[in-house]
Amino acid sequence: MSMTTPIDDTATMRRVVQGDQTALLALYDAYGRLVFSIALRIMGDSALAEEVTQDAFLKAWQQAAKWTPERGALKSWLMAIAHNAALDALRRERRQPLQSLDEEDRDEVAAELGDWQDAALTSALLERLPPEQRQLVELAFYGGLTHSQIAARLNMPLGTVKTRLRTALIHLREVLSES
Repeated sequence: MSMTTPIDDTATMRRVVQGDQTALLALYDAYGRLVFSIALRIMGDSALAEEVTQDAFLKAWQQAAKWTPERGALKSWLMAIAHNAALDALRRERRQPLQSLDEEDRDEVAAELGDWQDAALTSALLERLPPEQRQLVELAFYGGLTHSQIAARLNMPLGTVKTRLRTALIHLREVLSES
């Protein structure tokens, strides 16, 4: 799972849609480490994260025709697949329903996290957030909790959760633009 030479996302996905397995390998080489780091962060176990990574790339293979560059970066799309696959795995493991963020919020968080290349960078960037903001981002993205669930868990007003999460996302954009 190492980053190799950059790939042309559009051309690679076109080949994946056509059933080219070498294109899938190129996709895995380019983004496997990123997908694994998201899965590991959510699952907390490397063996389970490996399973989630495999599942995410299988879903990407099966749903390749759904991705278009006009709708967003391939990296963000793969991260969303990994995020959802990990939450599905958590649901299976815990056998209790977890609700994910609203689609709009999940896409926004995924877009912010989409530029992060690995777990070490993710941790470093999260450390730059104030603790109360970092906790909200972690609960929302890695924990798959909605704003209402976060508010209930932290015994905090819903408006405060939304404001702090929005402020955290703005802060992350600023940090990422400086990088």
